[in-house]
Amino acid sequence: MAGKGAVRSIDLLLTAFVALIGVVVALVSDGGTLATVALLPLVFVLPGYALSAVLFPPRTIGDDLRLVLTVVLSLAVIALGGLLLHLVAVLERGTFVGLLAAVTLAATAIALKGRQGKWNDPPPRPRRPHPPIAVTLALAAAIGLAGVAIAIASAGAHRQIDEAHFTSLWLVPQGGTRLPPDEPPLLVGIANQQGKTVDYRLTVRQEGTEIGTWRVRLGDGREWEIALPVEHLSPAGTLVASLHRFGRIVRRVGVRLGAQTSPSTNG
Repeated sequence: MAGKGAVRSIDLLLTAFVALIGVVVALVSDGGTLATVALLPLVFVLPGYALSAVLFPPRTIGDDLRLVLTVVLSLAVIALGGLLLHLVAVLERGTFVGLLAAVTLAATAIALKGRQGKWNDPPPRPRRPHPPIAVTLALAAAIGLAGVAIAIASAGAHRQIDEAHFTSLWLVPQGGTRLPPDEPPLLVGIANQQGKTVDYRLTVRQEGTEIGTWRVRLGDGREWEIALPVEHLSPAGTLVASLHRFGRIVRRVGVRLGAQTSPSTNG
């Protein structure tokens, strides 16, 4: 009868076996079709199936509902697991695969332990299935968990993208902040790290008087810089450079001329 129980639990044994294969592939492979085929089940199927086996033993829900739970719970593990690794460790393929495998193997072990002895008991008398409301609430909770996890992970991903894409603006007085006639001019410049070509409008003013306006179309990773002629500047006063995009100011820097202060930059 023990052997029969093992046969009845072949689904969980296969789940653990495929999860271990995914870990091995992640450790020895640099990518490619083989790695993709081996890792896809570990990412989208195995964690959710093992967790559904813990939450709902055999014959408690239908195959269609178990399939939905498998996908939903796998997505929840992906999102929450990725967020956890991002907060406490390094989010890379090895650690991510290790986390998915650990969740899958732990849930599989719990489900196997829960099935022990059940197959040796006399077949239970037919009984009414679990109330539909309970299954509906469990499914709604699982979907809600996956939705919250994906929303959190997506927000974190968008935040990282926004932090990685930026524009720099600088206003640098060459040779100090005093401007005697023999000093080099000031330099104002833009650096585009937005991941795409961007149209900017740059204005420079001193005490309300416009020194100049430039429209700059700058490719990703490119810089643009221009010298402000000394003859257009007053020897004292605050000089402000404003960078506009989509009709609003996205960067502003300033420097006070005629005083021993440091130049200003804004990245």
